[in-house]
Amino acid sequence: AAEFVDIDSCIPTFNEWDDSEHLKTYIQVTQDDNEEEEEEALLEQPPNLSEALEMMRKLHLFASIEQPQLHNLISDLESQLTDIYL
Repeated sequence: AAEFVDIDSCIPTFNEWDDSEHLKTYIQVTQDDNEEEEEEALLEQPPNLSEALEMMRKLHLFASIEQPQLHNLISDLESQLTDIYL
């Protein structure tokens, strides 16, 4: 169970904070960190054509094994992606 518990070393053990200003600063810093991570995630480069086609091939393989009714949808998606990249 220890791997599921995340202990933050910045928070005092026995509620040593008496003022709420310090807590507000801590919360603001944490929110700023999350915004930076979101910005980094938004800057991810889209896959190139060969990577996109490889993903489509894997989707076709998955559909043939698990969901055969998805083949038409995947084919339509593949043609749209090809049009976008070309």
